[in-house]
Amino acid sequence: MSVRQLDKAPPVVRAAKALLNDDLLLAEKIATAAEKKPGSGLVLHLLAAEALLRSGHARRAEKKLRAALKARPKHPVASRALAEALYRSGRLVEARRRIGLAQPGASASADRAPDLAHFCRWRRSAFDHQLRMMLDPGIKPLAPYKPAEAVNPESIRLPTPTVQPTPKKKQTRRRRRRR
Repeated sequence: MSVRQLDKAPPVVRAAKALLNDDLLLAEKIATAAEKKPGSGLVLHLLAAEALLRSGHARRAEKKLRAALKARPKHPVASRALAEALYRSGRLVEARRRIGLAQPGASASADRAPDLAHFCRWRRSAFDHQLRMMLDPGIKPLAPYKPAEAVNPESIRLPTPTVQPTPKKKQTRRRRRRR
């Protein structure tokens, strides 16, 4: 898409392309400016919140996502993004509750939450995939999220190396030369 075509494109498309190109500031500015206009959709709110979330502004993103969820309470994309915003701001219990993951023991901390980190990676790739599907209708949807199962260290056995005997060399006699 050329620059002229991109200028004439709707703000949702421009913000989505900027977000896919990791131009977070441009994506946020386009989405924020367009969401102030009457008749702006929920997608613009989600794009602005996603740009804020990826740029490290979890609290500001949380405010936008809560406003989006007020308009559509069970919107799955907004709910998953809010779970990541809660995780990024350190509220693990609330993030787990929103996703539906089991609560860990009391000693778990933010650096010991690999299931939440796994969810956040999946959520971001799923969001990018949905943007690509919006821009190109030929792309197929992703599979739903499945939590990573915890691995029991006792169940993993290291492979034991098998020692194979080295073949013995065939003994050869040296021939004497005739003089």
